[in-house]
Amino acid sequence: MKMKRIYWVLVALLFASCQQKERADLILRNAKIYTVNNNFSVQQSAAIRDGKFVAVSSDANIRARYHSDSVIDLKGRFVYPAFVDAHSNFVDYALSLSDTIITQPSDNQLSELLKKAENSCFSKGITSVSDFGTSYNNLQLIDSLQKNNLLNINIYSILEPSAENIKNYLNKVPYYTEKLKAIAVGFNLDGDLATHSAVLLSPYADNQNAQMSVDTETLYNLCQTAYNQGFQICVSCSGDSAARVAFKTFAKILPRKNNLRWRVENLQMTNMRDLRYISHYNIIPTIIPTKYASTRETLPQLLSKKQLREVFAWKKILGQNQGIVCCGNIPTEPLNPLQTMYASMRQEKRKLQNKQGQELVATQALKSMTIWAAYAQFDESNRGSIEVGKTADFFVTNENLTTMFKPYLPNVQIVSTYMKGKKVYETSEANSAK
Repeated sequence: MKMKRIYWVLVALLFASCQQKERADLILRNAKIYTVNNNFSVQQSAAIRDGKFVAVSSDANIRARYHSDSVIDLKGRFVYPAFVDAHSNFVDYALSLSDTIITQPSDNQLSELLKKAENSCFSKGITSVSDFGTSYNNLQLIDSLQKNNLLNINIYSILEPSAENIKNYLNKVPYYTEKLKAIAVGFNLDGDLATHSAVLLSPYADNQNAQMSVDTETLYNLCQTAYNQGFQICVSCSGDSAARVAFKTFAKILPRKNNLRWRVENLQMTNMRDLRYISHYNIIPTIIPTKYASTRETLPQLLSKKQLREVFAWKKILGQNQGIVCCGNIPTEPLNPLQTMYASMRQEKRKLQNKQGQELVATQALKSMTIWAAYAQFDESNRGSIEVGKTADFFVTNENLTTMFKPYLPNVQIVSTYMKGKKVYETSEANSAK
């Protein structure tokens, strides 16, 4: 009888303890959680409720405050905020996954390919992706799929400046839902250095130069319309001449120290004197680090020594406003954010006769693909770091991305990916011991 009383007392105490603790839908424990917050702190445990982080702390603190029917022991694995790809062509990437060439896909065909593309992104730790140059019809389809829960990935639509988009979106207030934002307009001013199509201040070594795809008057009018309607502008400008045109156009319209977050995309070559525009007008620079790897062999034959000193100057660009966004640019570049991260941390200086040391360090590279990328999409209050109140989008790996041997980084396996605290991807090794 005495043993029974002790048993029921213990049960009652346990029940009372659970009653006093807060409920969580999911608890992560025994992990190394890289929060990517202001202090870049590393925690052991997190509690998630209703799709958001409600606590990020030590195992002891979470255990004392929360209870859940779903507790995952991560056995020392590493947790990071999910990647945000701020410059990509998501629809084109989806079309690239088709087994056959499709020039004009039906809605059903494109829907299936978009779902396939979504799953590919989840497998790489990406839960937020952009679509640069979204057409009116594609935006309508994406919106419909998401509203019917047939497509769940977060999409930042950068609208093409077509007549339909101008009539239905740009001339109205910016459009957004929980999963979709259509609050930006984007277009290309030039091409790439590698293809000899970037517009330069001084000609290439063969005395040739490219032409801008948009004239200055059209550029100004589009930017002014976007400014009047409250839209963000995203201009792709690889060459230093195209970048200067974009900077000067922005300066004619934007007030200094604004919060409109206009962007210059795919910066490859920038005159150092023009970098001041970035800090003066709070312009967000985005880069595609893998472009360096694909162009470093040919650029010494295309550019002068002086020009080579101004290509891929990432640290100098970063220094203007303490933020730079690294992007994947799918499908032009392979879908691998860890390859993007690695490329941003490595430059063979001798190849370009560039001894400025322009690589990013690991913490900067990680921020550039999470919290800084979320900021570029007006989403830093919801995503980009693991903090209380933010959406529980994260991925798990067996490796420490910030300290591991850099050449191994592109081959790191994503163990699992979560959106709003729900698992959307898992490898077969997810449940195995570390």
